[in-house]
Amino acid sequence: MSELFKIIQVTPNDTTKILIKEIFTITVTLQLLNQKIDEKEFLKDIDLELWTDLKCDESKKVFKEDIQGYAAKLKFHNRTNDIFTFERTFIPSEAGFFKFMVRHKFNNSINWGWFQTESGKKEIEIHVEPSWSSNTVIYNAFVRQFGAIDKNNDGVINPGEGGTFNDLIKRMSYFKKLGINTIYLNPIQSAGEIFKYRTEERNYYENNLTNHLPVHMHPGSVYSIKDYKSIDPELGLNENIPDTDQYHEFKRFCKICHKNGIRVILDIVFDHTSRDSFIQRLHPEWFIYKKDPMSLEGEFITHDHPDADKYWGKPEHAFSPYDHGVFWTDCIMLNWNYYYSLDTLAPDKSKPPRNPSIEQMRDYFKNVLIYWIKNYGVDGFRLDVSYAVPAEFWHDAILECRKSAKNICEEREKHPRAQEVAPLSPDILFIGETYVDKVNELQNCGISALNGDFSSKVYTVEMLKGYLDYAYNISGNFFPNGSRWLLFPECHDFNRLPKKFEGSLKNKDSDVKLNKSRWVLAALLPGIPMLHNGYEVVEHENVSVQTYSTINWNSEKNISAYISKVNHIRNKYVAFQKGKYIFVDSEQGTTNSAQLYSFIRYHQSENEIEAFLVVVNMDFNNKVDGIKIDLPNIPGFDLNKTYELTDLLIGEIHKREGKFLTIILGPGESHIFKIKQ
Repeated sequence: MSELFKIIQVTPNDTTKILIKEIFTITVTLQLLNQKIDEKEFLKDIDLELWTDLKCDESKKVFKEDIQGYAAKLKFHNRTNDIFTFERTFIPSEAGFFKFMVRHKFNNSINWGWFQTESGKKEIEIHVEPSWSSNTVIYNAFVRQFGAIDKNNDGVINPGEGGTFNDLIKRMSYFKKLGINTIYLNPIQSAGEIFKYRTEERNYYENNLTNHLPVHMHPGSVYSIKDYKSIDPELGLNENIPDTDQYHEFKRFCKICHKNGIRVILDIVFDHTSRDSFIQRLHPEWFIYKKDPMSLEGEFITHDHPDADKYWGKPEHAFSPYDHGVFWTDCIMLNWNYYYSLDTLAPDKSKPPRNPSIEQMRDYFKNVLIYWIKNYGVDGFRLDVSYAVPAEFWHDAILECRKSAKNICEEREKHPRAQEVAPLSPDILFIGETYVDKVNELQNCGISALNGDFSSKVYTVEMLKGYLDYAYNISGNFFPNGSRWLLFPECHDFNRLPKKFEGSLKNKDSDVKLNKSRWVLAALLPGIPMLHNGYEVVEHENVSVQTYSTINWNSEKNISAYISKVNHIRNKYVAFQKGKYIFVDSEQGTTNSAQLYSFIRYHQSENEIEAFLVVVNMDFNNKVDGIKIDLPNIPGFDLNKTYELTDLLIGEIHKREGKFLTIILGPGESHIFKIKQ
């Protein structure tokens, strides 16, 4: 057989991510080695089979059922000289982790040969992701801040004046008008109340927190969780329903979101807990201990250590998370038998003991995820510090959550009174937080999308293009095909944009121009856009994860209408949701001083081609006055002939001919051109 032909390529040949209902094709290319063989005879005698466990729609199924999944013959597609191409197309119907293999034989041989990649792999992984991940626009609501009101007009937010779920419910029409279809909440669980700070840190926090309260009266960091199945009581306050509680209010919020077609994503923190976490009392062995828990020096204390009675099991001696050279002193690190930060940043220091009940801990945290799906109908999770938790745990947890969600959705349909809530669909979305750590490993383990580092790459054309070329495998093969990224100009982790750029804001409205330009990029570049609460009113002050803070919703610098227009453009056209992306060069080049970031988004279906040209002036102080851009070839268009450019932001129509366009744009302004021919 090897003397007659050889398989030279199978596409895809490595882990690939696709969407539910997305047409997907597997291609096998082989070379005929014996030129004397007649083509018809060769095609008659060659057997190429695809084996897979992929779930497909019954109406679209192209496979015959087999014990191990499905098997189907690959169909001859075309021939070029001695190169033959075979392919099979299918449409997945269910999210999950699947695989396929290709086998071959010739002339009724009883022996099959299995294709292997250069690395020796026979099985190629296919991750089928939630279809709604492509068309979602996320609003990030930090509940405590979103609805906070200074009721006493004394310039500070007091306990009981923070935001609530009811504040979000009252703004539901606002979210819909803004073009939002997913709301992501930072952690809503009860925060730790004791051991918040070391003694020497108290003065620092008292002087830097945003109001007059002493440290012990601050609500504490939402990322220092005391009880994973609890909800902060303050978030459930509702003057209109005095006898309600936080659990009923959150369920009401989820129900109303779903009624309005809006999904809910919760922030989940599995790397660490608060020092007074109840699981530390129940399972002290799930944590690690030191005499000084905020030091890399000294040994870890085991349960049989001579000084165990003094230190082991004591919350004040539980080791704090150590991340990029910083100890998070109000938290204690869970022992996943995985010490990424310690191994990377302190390789010469002592390592913690193994967790003796790691499987029990893994089961507990999987059940935490399922609890929020079953009891509140949560649609997805943002995984805080996901790189500090083993990737194989995330892989297993995702499988179990989606399996449970499917059962919950079916139960809701059959018995709506017994199962009063459910996700909008069983394809639960998982977004992992990482900026530079374990990025490829997390993309490969099955997490739907990653935070990425977009918010720190929006300074210049050169910086942003380099990041996107890396993230989307344009400058090399770094991640699985189809990997997705969250695109957000701001989030709770970093300074707001006007703070980042405050030394460069030369004009009174430069901050408005800054925010408008960066939102066009976030919304229309490939990825999942996320709008952080307050961005739409050009808020300068950061959110405080430790205490109360507010947003000036009455700001004159309100760009909600502009953001709404951009979002509705994205929601209307498939090209912006899952179309191809092509960078467009300008005569300024791709430099730190260049002003224009321009790109094409296009999508081809059976019925039409959608194509758009987006041009953004990233310079929020100065006008672009007559800069030429050079359009690339766009499939389905002949740019040497007349074509129309309709600016969807202002409605102007321009007729042009040729690949060169001259751009005039005000500071921070954008064109969103629909191309028609």
